[in-house]
Order: sequence, then structure tokens, then C-alpha cells
Amino acid sequence: MRQSTTARIAIAIVASIAALCAVAVGSASASTSTICTDANGKNVRVVEGTKACGNGRLRTLINVSGVAGNTGPAGPAGATGAAGPAGAPGTASATGAVGPTGSDGATGAAGIAGATGDVGATGAAGATGSAGATGAAGATGPTGATGPTGTAGSIVGNSGDGNAAATRYLSFASKDSNVSEALRSAPMPTTGTFSHLYISIEAVFTGGGSSYVYTVRKNGVDTALTCTILVSTTTCNDTANSVTFAEGDLFSLSIVPAGSPTGNPKSVFTARLVG
Repeated sequence: MRQSTTARIAIAIVASIAALCAVAVGSASASTSTICTDANGKNVRVVEGTKACGNGRLRTLINVSGVAGNTGPAGPAGATGAAGPAGAPGTASATGAVGPTGSDGATGAAGIAGATGDVGATGAAGATGSAGATGAAGATGPTGATGPTGTAGSIVGNSGDGNAAATRYLSFASKDSNVSEALRSAPMPTTGTFSHLYISIEAVFTGGGSSYVYTVRKNGVDTALTCTILVSTTTCNDTANSVTFAEGDLFSLSIVPAGSPTGNPKSVFTARLVG
């Protein structure tokens, strides 16, 4: 059976390749060969290298690799790639046994004081304790306000006789009158105000238009506190006027006759004294 031209060319190429491989086994490098054949697949020729074939011939280049050489040095590391996506969460493991209690830690700083709580109910009264020692006297306090006016006091005086011809003087608690004021002037034992002077005599006297004038005197000077007993009467009073005495001022009561009174009536006087 006759072979086709294409089959003959293929067989020739395979044979040439086998020959080239046998040559390349002993070589450590790749080699290139040229296969030349005519149009009908006859006269196949293998030429080493890349030489040209003659006119009318087919030219085929074949590279045959030799034995692999030694591995070269590693090249530089490439840039780190982008991080991959997070993996799915793993399955939780079972809870382990409780470990032993650790030692107490250091005491922490005191916290902020809390709000004051509500006042609790009052407890029952305790037993009365024994009396303590008397403390030292405290400082004297300020003077208090002036109290209300006290109850009015009174003074009383009298005379054992009268004298129709001369001025005479009385004092409180005096035994009788005297023409000497110095002998009937008494110092006031306290500060006070005299008022409400009342005079009475033991009997009426006569003498038309006559009278006796009674006047409270302070330190030998007449004051506004005065009254007059007229003839045929036995009393007089002055409740409108008053006079203030300081402690130590001299008090006396003058009896001054006016006109020509007759007789020597005894006189008694009272007055209010407010300190």
C-alpha cells in the first residue's frame, strides 16, 4: 500500500526529532535544528542550526531542550498580598472548672460619701445620769431693759406747832417745825419724783383773808409743788405738779403765813414718791 505525501513527511519529521533528542541527551543546553524535505516527503535532511533549505524544499525548525540546569538563586520576595476574609467563628468550648479563690487584693480608695439618710425614729429616753459638777460662773450678761415703773411710795411729815407770825419749815418724820430751814432739810436717800402733795391741819384758824401756803423746796429753792389752806378750811392739795429729786438733794417743806391768821394749828403732810 502506498503512503501519502503528508504521512511520509510526518514520519520523516518524527525520525528527525528522535535523532535530535538522542543528540540533546548528552548536552546541558537546548539546541535548534532545521528539517528539510521535498514536496513529496522524500529526501528528508536534518541540518543543525537554523540554516536555509534548497529551492523547492520544506523547512521545519525544531527546538530540543537539553537536561535542566541547576536551580538559580531565589528572586526577591513579592509584596504581601491583601488579607483574606475572616474565618467563621469556632465552636465555643465547654466551660472549665472554677479555679481556686485568689488572695484578697489591696483595699481600694474610699468611695464618695452617700446621701444622708432619713432621720430615724426617736429612741426611748435613757435613764437620768448623775448630776455633774457645778461649772464655773459665766460672764456677766448685758444689762436688761428697764422694768416697768414700780408702785408709788409715800412720805409723811408733821409739826408739833404752828406760828402765825413767821415762816417755818418741816421735813419728813420731823417732830415739829422750825424757823431754821437748815435744821429741817433732809437729804434724799434715793432718786425719785414727788407729786400728789396733801396738807391737813388739826383745827381751823381765823383772820379775814388769811391763809397758809405750803411749798416743797429742793436744795433751799421753791418748786412748783405747792398748795394753800384758806381761812375756815383745814386741807389743801396739789395733784397737778411734780418735782424730781436726785439722791442726796435736800428736801424741806415751807409753811408761809399770809395775812394775819390766828392760832397755832399743827400740820401734817403726805406726798407720793416714785423712784
